Amino acid sequence: MSEPLKKLNLGCSYNIREGYVNLDILPFKGVNVQHDLNKFPYPFEDNYFDEIICRRVLEQTDDWQKVIKELHRISKNEAKWTIEVPYYNSSIAFNPHNKHFFRPDSFEIYNKKRTDPFGKPLYEIKNVKLIPSFLGRFILPRLRNFIGMMIGNLVSWIVVEVEVIK
Repeated sequence: MSEPLKKLNLGCSYNIREGYVNLDILPFKGVNVQHDLNKFPYPFEDNYFDEIICRRVLEQTDDWQKVIKELHRISKNEAKWTIEVPYYNSSIAFNPHNKHFFRPDSFEIYNKKRTDPFGKPLYEIKNVKLIPSFLGRFILPRLRNFIGMMIGNLVSWIVVEVEVIK
């Protein structure tokens, strides 16, 4: 019998998931690990997690690229990540707690398929999905990013799914 997958729900807030290590800076009911994501290293050993969910928290960190590198450290090879961040041209992005803005290509910097010379890739992007706002649901999915760059609030969230490369 194989060992159960080790899964992390990063910055979970009230969204507690069964079977996950639920980590947040605040002691919400169900949080297993209380930790500030701006403090490195995280309290996990190298190559520990098989899956990480990072929903609606990366934009609030001081340095999202340091967080990505730390998540890489604590992930196993071929670990799956799901990252959800606000689309840069939505009103959601302008929450006063947010420190970063994201576009669909923001995560390309560490992607396997990139062409720049800045170190080893950390993951392979498997899927990028734009979550439309109410109004954005009336725009064809293949046109949402293009039109959303010109007209705000057509896209609310970006969901990026990656597979870690070690």
